Amino acid sequence: MTDVSLARSSYRLLVVDIDGTLLDKDGNISAEDRGALDMVRESGIMLALSTGRSALACRGVIDSLALDGYHIFFDGALVGCLESGHEVSEQPISPVVVGQMVDFAREH
Repeated sequence: MTDVSLARSSYRLLVVDIDGTLLDKDGNISAEDRGALDMVRESGIMLALSTGRSALACRGVIDSLALDGYHIFFDGALVGCLESGHEVSEQPISPVVVGQMVDFAREH
């Protein structure tokens, strides 16, 4: 997608996975990917991260890209803003399911 086509895009948000997509096996973001993300943001499209990681485990990536706003953590169990601490959606595992998992782990 070129600068011109991004500027004309009707997309308002790009959500990017972190591990194995944005980050390589060594935990680095390529210069090419950084450039593409900069182009996306410069065109007015918001950028959010989506990951299985916790919010705090994403701090380095979020800071490295100078991102603000909301991101998706814990495979969707938490949607929130790391800067403000505001959570839009939180769906923790129920205590009943945790108990079942512990019982299963003890049995196996």
